[in-house]
Amino acid sequence: MILLSKIRQCGTHRKLIRSLCSLARSSLRSVGTINYDRSLEHGFLIPDISLDDVGVSSVIGARKHQEDRYVVQTLKNGSLLLGVFDGHGGSLAATYTQKHLPSLLEEVLEQQEDNKTNISMADAMAKAFLDINANLLNYVRKGKAG
Repeated sequence: MILLSKIRQCGTHRKLIRSLCSLARSSLRSVGTINYDRSLEHGFLIPDISLDDVGVSSVIGARKHQEDRYVVQTLKNGSLLLGVFDGHGGSLAATYTQKHLPSLLEEVLEQQEDNKTNISMADAMAKAFLDINANLLNYVRKGKAG
């Protein structure tokens, strides 16, 4: 935590971030290397994580069918989208979100790029989730769920 606050205080001072990244490597060995360019851009350490380092496991539990869904995808901006969507007694919402969330998130990020606005990934995710919620509601209301 102290390491991240030091980086935020220094802004984009490349030499300091590189030295802090060197210090942090020992604690991030299991994650891989630090993405210096993205760390400088965002003001905090961002590790490079390969899809090869991501695994998925699924347990049905007491239900007859697996209702949960997941997504593991690299976005156009190089970020990894990792999501788990719980079926909660049916797979409709989880399947819909799995199918549509990645493209909605890409749209939000592309709009940000086109408008030359600086939106955080957290804000982009929040907007994408609000959009997916509204779209799913319209989908169900139109009777497409049956």
